[in-house]
Amino acid sequence: MRNLSLIVLLGLALAGPAVADEWKQSYAVGSASELKLSARDANIFVTGESTGSIEIHITTNGIEIGEGGLLIMEKQAGDTVMLEIKPARRGFWPRSYQAEVVIRVPMGTQLNLHTADGDIDIRSMTATVHLSTGDGNITVKKLEGDLTVSTGDGNVTASELVGGIQASTGDGNLEVSGRFSEVDIHTGDGQVDLLVQQGSQVKAPWNVRTGDGRVTLHLPADLKADLDLNTGDGHIDLGLPVTVSGRVDKRIRGSLNGGGERVQVKTGDGSIILKPLT
Repeated sequence: MRNLSLIVLLGLALAGPAVADEWKQSYAVGSASELKLSARDANIFVTGESTGSIEIHITTNGIEIGEGGLLIMEKQAGDTVMLEIKPARRGFWPRSYQAEVVIRVPMGTQLNLHTADGDIDIRSMTATVHLSTGDGNITVKKLEGDLTVSTGDGNVTASELVGGIQASTGDGNLEVSGRFSEVDIHTGDGQVDLLVQQGSQVKAPWNVRTGDGRVTLHLPADLKADLDLNTGDGHIDLGLPVTVSGRVDKRIRGSLNGGGERVQVKTGDGSIILKPLT
């Protein structure tokens, strides 16, 4: 019992007290603002608001902010703010720590955000947005502008979009809805649920792909497009008037409302289901 107590005390001594820290900064910007942020390991939350500045609040658990801990390198050039967040090379810290980055920006701020490990959540923006995470989920709600997102391992959920979308995940589901002009989405292993709202136009070829998983498309009745649907192992269900109605196997080509640009859907192992927008 005495030896066990000594081991516990030694472990507590090595672990030290719990460490938490925070950092805040505000950057005045104009109408052409842009934020570029790269983080080694952090969750990122951004909201667009009626404000004239980019406001960043970072909190940590398990690591201090500063020399020997979590480094924050910042730079502003005109309306562009650049931030890099990473642990220092020297110093003893636990292998795991938590960092949360909460950001308020003008709604039209262009975003280019990356985290190696963590979730990204974006709300209420009118801008071009690029998001990537090595391991984490990506959530976007109410965006007007082109969206590019990628995650190595995680789900992508995007709703109330207006514009073009490029989205990919190595392992995860894609759930996307909005009024689109361009669509290019892919998952290596997961399901795709694409809801195309009224007013969407296929202005350039759309591509929807999954290596292993079902694809469900909800399409408005007046969408003009040429369809190319191909499944390696699954079935195709058509709930809209195409060249062939009902269930067919493997591949069909047809047109909606006289045809237009191509909408290509391909799955290696999974069914393809077309449904009318309700």
